[in-house]
Amino acid sequence: MSAFTEVKTAIERVGRARAEMAILLLLTALAGALSSVWLLHHGVEWMWLRYGVSVFPAYLTFFALVGLWVRANRSHEPRSTIRDADRPDSELLNPFDLLQAVPDFGEGCAVIFFVLLLVGVVLIAVAAVYFAPEFLAELLLEAAFARSLFRRLRGLPAAG
Repeated sequence: MSAFTEVKTAIERVGRARAEMAILLLLTALAGALSSVWLLHHGVEWMWLRYGVSVFPAYLTFFALVGLWVRANRSHEPRSTIRDADRPDSELLNPFDLLQAVPDFGEGCAVIFFVLLLVGVVLIAVAAVYFAPEFLAELLLEAAFARSLFRRLRGLPAAG
């Protein structure tokens, strides 16, 4: 059994991966919305600027929540030593493949672009929740791999 399969099975055994991913996404969206409201109350009235700036707190929230999730679920990490061959293959979880399905409508179709963008965001959120066990298993393996690599590098003498 590969390390990825071992971690994925452990995550699926608990059975909360999709609910946890939905909560992570909900809290991320909430952080973005709250930062937009905060900016509006502090005088930023241009919506494009407010929304653009609100992406950063949302991303920070998402990465912080993912980091907390990894720390809380370290018990699912594989028991064996992590090798380079155990690194997961991310081909399965590539949401950018959906962009190939967007047709070219030409100029002046801002409404169609906005609707397609909204549909894309919803599809990505649904895909993130649906593929949560694979994503979270990959996340734990990457964290374990990075930690083992860091431990090896810490033992090397300082160069130059």
